[in-house]
Amino acid sequence: MNQLFFQCRAITPMFMAGADNKARQASALELRAPSIKGVMRFWWRAAQAESDIAILKRKEAAIFGGTGEREGKSKFSIRILNSAGIGVGDCREYKPLPHHTGNSSCFCVQKQVEKRCSKGRPQLAITTDHIFSVAFSNSFELLPQDFTQEHLKSLFTLTAILGGLGKRSRRGFGSFQITQVNGQSQSVAVDLNPPS
Repeated sequence: MNQLFFQCRAITPMFMAGADNKARQASALELRAPSIKGVMRFWWRAAQAESDIAILKRKEAAIFGGTGEREGKSKFSIRILNSAGIGVGDCREYKPLPHHTGNSSCFCVQKQVEKRCSKGRPQLAITTDHIFSVAFSNSFELLPQDFTQEHLKSLFTLTAILGGLGKRSRRGFGSFQITQVNGQSQSVAVDLNPPS
């Protein structure tokens, strides 16, 4: 069993919750492995130069798993090592829609009957500088030949650079930085090309 360990730091607030989608207290905030795998899957698709959808789906199922015949589960697993470590000090309220004021002077009030902006309310989020660790486990026998452990490392790095976790990630929230890989400090310059 091969493992990769990433230590990450939140750069922007992360609006993430577990079963309670509208987190109102620190205990409801949660970094979840399925969320990370879903973002990685999205960026894997975006990075593929495959025009045939059937081939793309077959490759995707070979790596991430699928529901079709003989596809089965993912060839690697993800664990958040300190997910229970989100405490009161690691969260605070932020406005996910900072352009809404949350009162009657907001620009969106003119379109509403109640004459009150409900979109500008602050929501609880994981703060910037929150440190979390992500562990990947896989077996060389399970990973497809054209997707090695170095590809997995590069994909998570690509996800950290281009993507984000949680709500409003397409607007810059939920960004994170990889600070260590397998205990080694990660430099700012990242080589996304796996060794040949």
